[in-house]
Amino acid sequence: MKKNNFYLNIILLVLLISGCQDKTYEEYWVNEPVYLSYDDLRSSIQETDEQPLVLPGKIYFKDNYLFINELMKGVHVYDNTNPETPAYKTFIKIPGNVDIAIKGDLLYADSYIDLVAINISSIDQPKEKHRIKNVFNYTVPETQNNYRIGNIDYSKGVVLDWNVKEVKEEVVEDDYPIYYDVVYSADYALINSASRGVTAQSTNTAGIAGSTARFMLYNNFLYTINQGWYIAIYDITTPELPLAQNGFYPNNTAETLFIKDDLLFIGGQSGMQIFSLNNPAEPQYISGYSHITACDPVVVNDDYAFVTLRSNNFCGGNTNQLDVINIQNIESPQLRNSLALTNPHGLGVDRDFLFICDGDEGLRVFDATEPEQMGLSNQLKQFNDIHAVDVIPLGDVLLTIGNDGFYQYDYTNINDMKLLSHIEVTASED
Repeated sequence: MKKNNFYLNIILLVLLISGCQDKTYEEYWVNEPVYLSYDDLRSSIQETDEQPLVLPGKIYFKDNYLFINELMKGVHVYDNTNPETPAYKTFIKIPGNVDIAIKGDLLYADSYIDLVAINISSIDQPKEKHRIKNVFNYTVPETQNNYRIGNIDYSKGVVLDWNVKEVKEEVVEDDYPIYYDVVYSADYALINSASRGVTAQSTNTAGIAGSTARFMLYNNFLYTINQGWYIAIYDITTPELPLAQNGFYPNNTAETLFIKDDLLFIGGQSGMQIFSLNNPAEPQYISGYSHITACDPVVVNDDYAFVTLRSNNFCGGNTNQLDVINIQNIESPQLRNSLALTNPHGLGVDRDFLFICDGDEGLRVFDATEPEQMGLSNQLKQFNDIHAVDVIPLGDVLLTIGNDGFYQYDYTNINDMKLLSHIEVTASED
């Protein structure tokens, strides 16, 4: 009996000593996700009262209407019949929206993980007609700090925002840090979406997008990029009922789409690829051009492709330049010229004029009559009082978007370009 009591006392002593040991705690700040439920996401397409332009994304033009994306929130719509006085029409609320494309009366948009088709025949009363669920990657908005990301519960919905909070938790010996598989929305993080030139449209029933567009229309097909690689294809013969077709993976990352005649140009972090659209349901690879790692929107005229390369945290690399590629032999594109720039983003080409958005250096306009010899001496104009990231040339009016707002210029006389109007960005209440 005494022996049993001895062992019992030993056990109690060990438990007492272990219980008296100090526990170690870690205190840190964390970004806890704020969710929008899937039910709310899929019942939220609507027009609302006029909203301020706070975080401008991409621009789109169709039938004298101007569409300006409010990043991750929806689309501002203006009647741009008179570019000197664009008239605000409505705001179409589309949560998680970055890209749009419009054919006829149907607006196609990404809404976080879904593709939606919205009838805008009555611009003040947009109506969702069809939704294809779960076709885009689950992405989250960028955090505005270096704090950790809290655990994401995908069953609760999409991440709408972050709630920063302080956490105190016990550090357990042999614990290892947990890393979550989070994909950031690239456009949300960079806030530098750019636009595509007017020459790329193949039908007057479609609108005009820009050089970093990830949605592109060709005849009865819609092409979209799904976060980096996959090109999804939708048959829109019946516009209100887009039907998913077999898509494809290009040879490297896909960031931007541009269509010229029956050719699809794909810009990626390591090069440009060219596909034939003779059979639009099954694009066929023709050729490609490789460059060092960088973001690279592309626009094209009859004989040349113009590609801007820029450095930033998302794309990597440290090169900032314009590349001029001869595509007269479409099966063998050749780099013919490079021009050092500051931090070029979107670009557009119209006739012999090349418009380049060069970030803090503003909007640059070049004489591109001889692209292979083009240098800074060929620069015709520079508007360095704006932060330009996006352009659409319309033949005589240039649409420009940047972090500081939307601008329109009359370039009927390229040597005497005139500012027609400016829509200012409103500071966020946050």
